[in-house]
Amino acid sequence: MAYSTNTGFFKTKDGRCWGVNTGPNLSPLYTDILRGLINQLEAMESHYARVFCFRFDLHLTEYTDNNATVSRLLSLVVQALKRYYNTPNIGTENA
Repeated sequence: MAYSTNTGFFKTKDGRCWGVNTGPNLSPLYTDILRGLINQLEAMESHYARVFCFRFDLHLTEYTDNNATVSRLLSLVVQALKRYYNTPNIGTENA
């Protein structure tokens, strides 16, 4: 079951509280997506002192029966980030 929050905060099982971009008059955020994003962030924090994390949503203009287009785009973005930042560690979370 998908749970959502619109409180402006998300608390993880270990008790860490994260400020998130939502609130009572804004659209809620799904906690399973937040959890995956935070897991990736924490994994990168174990390697680096500074971490940048972002999320973007994609919507196709027409139905496809697979994720080949999105998977290809994600692969190209990851390759470009690895080259630009000269690092093998790029975390992705596909929800």
